[in-house]
Amino acid sequence: MPAIRNPLGVIRKSALSLAGVQKERTAFASGMSTTGNSKSIVHGGAGVATDEIAEDVPPRRTSGLNKPTVWTEFTPLARATSAINLGQGFPDWPPPAFFLERTPACCSPGSSDDVPLMCYSSGPLKTYKLSSYYETLDHAPARLKFDAGDSQSFGSGAEERNIDGWCPEEENSFRVWNEHNGISKSIVHRGAGVATQEIAEDVPPRRTSGLNKPTVWTEFTPLARATSAINLGQGFPDWPPPAFVARAAADAFQNPKVSIYASTRGNPRLLEAITRKHSSQLNRKIKGTANVLVTVGASEGIFLAVQSFVEEGDEVVVIEPAFDLYFSSIQMANAVARYVPLRSKSRQPSSSSELHIDMDELESALSQKTKLMILNSPHNPTGKVFTQDEMQQIARVLRKYPRCLVLSDEVYEHLTFDGAKHVPFAATEPDMWDRTISLYTFGKTFCATGWKLGWAVGPSTLMQRMVNIQQHIVFCVSNPIQEAAAEALEVAENPFEGFSSYYEYVTDMFNKKKDKLLNILRRTRLVPVDPEGGLFIMCNTTGVKAFVDKLPDEEEAMISSGNLEIDPSTRNLSDYNFCRWLTMEYGITPIPPSPFYAAAEALEVAENPFEGFSSYYEYVTDMFNKKKDKLLSVS
Repeated sequence: MPAIRNPLGVIRKSALSLAGVQKERTAFASGMSTTGNSKSIVHGGAGVATDEIAEDVPPRRTSGLNKPTVWTEFTPLARATSAINLGQGFPDWPPPAFFLERTPACCSPGSSDDVPLMCYSSGPLKTYKLSSYYETLDHAPARLKFDAGDSQSFGSGAEERNIDGWCPEEENSFRVWNEHNGISKSIVHRGAGVATQEIAEDVPPRRTSGLNKPTVWTEFTPLARATSAINLGQGFPDWPPPAFVARAAADAFQNPKVSIYASTRGNPRLLEAITRKHSSQLNRKIKGTANVLVTVGASEGIFLAVQSFVEEGDEVVVIEPAFDLYFSSIQMANAVARYVPLRSKSRQPSSSSELHIDMDELESALSQKTKLMILNSPHNPTGKVFTQDEMQQIARVLRKYPRCLVLSDEVYEHLTFDGAKHVPFAATEPDMWDRTISLYTFGKTFCATGWKLGWAVGPSTLMQRMVNIQQHIVFCVSNPIQEAAAEALEVAENPFEGFSSYYEYVTDMFNKKKDKLLNILRRTRLVPVDPEGGLFIMCNTTGVKAFVDKLPDEEEAMISSGNLEIDPSTRNLSDYNFCRWLTMEYGITPIPPSPFYAAAEALEVAENPFEGFSSYYEYVTDMFNKKKDKLLSVS
C-alpha cells in the first residue's frame, strides 16, 4: 500500500520545477571492446508499411558471450543421443533419503532468517548462526553477520565458544568480508605463519554508484517483522499457495530426474506448459524451444533483458512511477533513462483508470538513441491497466523508431479487477511481436513468491540472445521448482473452487481483498486510488493530521543499536516518515512511493554541496534572493 501525499508526482515536481532539471540521468561504467553483429528483424502489419528494425549489435560488455557454450552443446547432445554424460559435473542419482523426506517443508509460506554456516578447521566442527541476510559484493564473498553468543560444537572434546561479532581469527577456515561505509575489511584467519591483513579502502564500481545502500525493501520489511506490524508494503502473500501447488513441489523434490541441472532455456515440461498458456493469449503459435526462456523471477528477466540489448549511452524510456529495479538495471548498463509520467486530469483521481500517458510526451522522450521502452501493465504501483486503445496508440508512436525494443512487464496479468482486461502488448498489433520481450511470473499468481520463478516470451532472435547471456549469469533455474511449476500450470487450467479455472479463482480472490481494504481505507483520513489491477493501493495522506513528519524515536533507537539499517538520505522524506510513523503507532506497514520516482534521487543529490554552497537548497535560496533584490532595485 504505497502512501503518498500526491499520488501522481508532487515529489517529482517539487524536485524539478525550480531548476528545470532535465528528466534524464546517465550512469557510469567501463565499456568493453566489441565485435559481432546480429540479424535485423523485419516486420509488417495489416495496412501498415513494413518497418525494419535497425541492425542490432550486442552490447560491448557482452561481446563474445552471445553464442552457445560447451555446456549448451554437449549436455543436450548427450540427452538427445541417450549417451552417458561424463562431461558436466552433476550426479545422475537422487539426493539422500533424509533430504527428500524433508522437502515438503519448502512449500510452507515464509522462511527462517537463521541459516547454519559450517566452518571447517583443524579442530572440532563448529556451526555458527547467521542473522539478517547475505549481501553480495562485486568482488568478494557474501557479507556474513553473526549473532553474538550463537555457537554449537560437535565432535570429541569440542568446546563451546561465544562469537563476539565475528568468527575468531585463529580459525584457519575461511575469509569473511564486512562492508561498512564504503570500506571493505578482511579478517584473515590465522594459520601457520599467516598474519591478519587489512585490504585497502574499496570504492564501489561506478556502475553501482548509489546502489550500495539499504533500499526501501530492506528497511520496511525488517521493520514490520521487528515490530510485529501487518506488512502491506511488499507485494507478497502471507498465506500458503494452493494445495495443488504444494503437492506439485513435494512430488518434484521426490523426483530424481529433476535433481540435476536444467537446460539454460528451461525445463522441457515447463517450456511446454508456458507455450500452451501463452499461444492463445498472444494469438500466435509459439515454441518453447524458440520463444521462451525461464528466469529467476521476473526480476532477473528485467536485468537480463537490459544487459542483453542495451549498450552504453543508449536511452531507455520508463513510465513513472516505476518499479525501482528498472532504474538500477538501466544504471548498471551505463544507459540513459528518459521518463514519461502518468498523468491525470484531476488533482485527486479516484481510480487508476483516470491515469494516462500523454502521447506527445512519449514521443518527445523517444529518439534514434532509444533502444528500449519498459512498459508495465497492470502497472506497479498505481494499478493502471492499459486498454487496447492505449496500447495501440503506444504502438503507433513506436513504429517511428524501428531501433526501439519493448520490455513488457506483465507479472500481474491475472490480477485485474472490476472488468478491466489485461492486454498483452505483443498482441496489440501484428508488428509489435517482433520487438517485444514479455515478462511473466509464477509467484504472484500462485502465491509462491519465494520460488523466484519467471519467464520471458518473445521472438526467437531476441530470446536466443537472452539465453546465451543467461549462461553467464545464473546458467539455469532450479529444476525441481520448474518441474513443480509445470504441473501447477497444467492443473490451473482445470475447474477450481467453483470457478472455471484457478486463474478465475485467484482474480476473484484478490478482487475481494482489494474491495475489503478499500472500504477500510475510505473510513480513515486516507484517500485511496481504486486500482484496476496489481497488488497495491496508492493513497493521499495529506488529511492525516496526527502525523508528525520526523523519524520516530523508536526506530531511531533500533538504528542506533544496529538492529535496523536505513538509507540516511531518507531521514527527512515525508512519505518515508509517514510509513515509519504508521508502523510504530498503528502496527501497519505501507511502502513510500518516492523510490518509484527518479526524482527521489534528485532530492538526495540536492543535499550535497552545490556551486559553492553547502547544498542546492542554499544555492536556490540565494539565487532567488538576488533576483528579488534586482527586481526591487529596478522598481
